[in-house]
Amino acid sequence: MANYTASVVRRFESPGPQPNGLQAADDGLWCIDQVNLKAHKLDWDTGSVLHEIDTETEHSSGITLGDDAMWIASTFQLEIVKIDPDTG
Repeated sequence: MANYTASVVRRFESPGPQPNGLQAADDGLWCIDQVNLKAHKLDWDTGSVLHEIDTETEHSSGITLGDDAMWIASTFQLEIVKIDPDTG
């Protein structure tokens, strides 16, 4: 098995203090934060915040998109939360 060292192609400043989940979308990169509990959609080229959603979760630890919705694992609430990514 070959051993490779990854080269960083692009690096963005996190919009929140503790990012803990990423989800790729055609129109941006979603990032969920465990501390401020916000989902941020970032521009692929600049990393600037395109959209921000207050999620009302606790200790968010995973994010995905499907069925026209955003799904977030809310660890401390022991819940999976469904959110409209366009309206919050």
